[in-house]
Amino acid sequence: KNKDNLRYLNAVIELESEGVIDITAQKILPRVTPKTIQSVRNAIKVLEEYDLVKTTGKTKPKLVQSTELGKIFTRMFYSWKNSDLLFFSVKESK
Repeated sequence: KNKDNLRYLNAVIELESEGVIDITAQKILPRVTPKTIQSVRNAIKVLEEYDLVKTTGKTKPKLVQSTELGKIFTRMFYSWKNSDLLFFSVKESK
């Protein structure tokens, strides 16, 4: 939906690859600046709607974890080196 959300997904995957276990919006924020904590939380909600991440916990801070689908999606459509979207086109059926 919004290609900027992929930057948040990429940040989650990078943190996981570095061995970070308890990933929260607060830990994602420095990797996607200049953004606000609320924009990170909103992006997490959108990514969760598409099953690209999953969250645990009912209250803040929620723990965030990428899904296999999220990892595949970033490998297909996102350049890790340049943090640029390589290709993103979704046709909606009417």
